[in-house]
Amino acid sequence: MEVADSAVGVLMEYRQLTTASAEAGGILLGRMLLQSPDVIVDEAVRPVATDRRSRFRFWRARRPAQRRIEAEWRTSGRMVNYLGEWHTHPEDTPWPSCHDVENWCRLGRKARYEQDFLIFLIVGTTATGAWEWSKSRSSVDLLGHFANPIPAAE
Repeated sequence: MEVADSAVGVLMEYRQLTTASAEAGGILLGRMLLQSPDVIVDEAVRPVATDRRSRFRFWRARRPAQRRIEAEWRTSGRMVNYLGEWHTHPEDTPWPSCHDVENWCRLGRKARYEQDFLIFLIVGTTATGAWEWSKSRSSVDLLGHFANPIPAAE
């Protein structure tokens, strides 16, 4: 997985660095490379006004996200895909809550996407964690933790 500089910038912008910072999140859009298991996250979509945010919770508004996914799919000539979701946690090295894992499994089963997987990033204050939902295995697996800022695509 590679993450574009602009996507890394958005993720780092929303880190919860103060006690007043609310969780943030959004969708991940990008491309899958032909004949390769690699993906490029081109965009970490910013939260929208209808999302609900608090210190320890984030609820993404479904309709604006779905409209954005469909628009990107159409305007890119079916090249840009929904790859997954991102959100923040107010901890150094983030780990998913039970609620996070349940939500990821629900998305994995119900969302429409082309690939066999979805990627989930949790941005902490000093590191970002990456997990993958596998449709074929019906499981969520840790891909790793990366020091912030996470390495961008070259």
